[in-house]
Amino acid sequence: MPAEQINRAARRQKSFQPGTWMNGDQVITLHVLDISESGARAHSPMPPSEGRCVPIVCGLPLGRAVVRWVSASTFGLEFVVPISTDTVAAVLKLTPR
Repeated sequence: MPAEQINRAARRQKSFQPGTWMNGDQVITLHVLDISESGARAHSPMPPSEGRCVPIVCGLPLGRAVVRWVSASTFGLEFVVPISTDTVAAVLKLTPR
């Protein structure tokens, strides 16, 4: 397990919210598997490469995030500007239960 997954700054909350990331002009689908103010873990059939900074939308715009690790189709994201607890709550509220 990558160190970024173990030593994260904020506790992640489980989610399964569909969203997107942008690859140039191409919109790529993803699912956010968990989320916190500092980052998220996501799954995509076409994950971005490690180190890449990508815009993330997950029911609402979450801003840009740096890809910290990739394992097959799952990847870890660190938000360039941390999102608020209200934004985390809004994403979780959108998550199908």
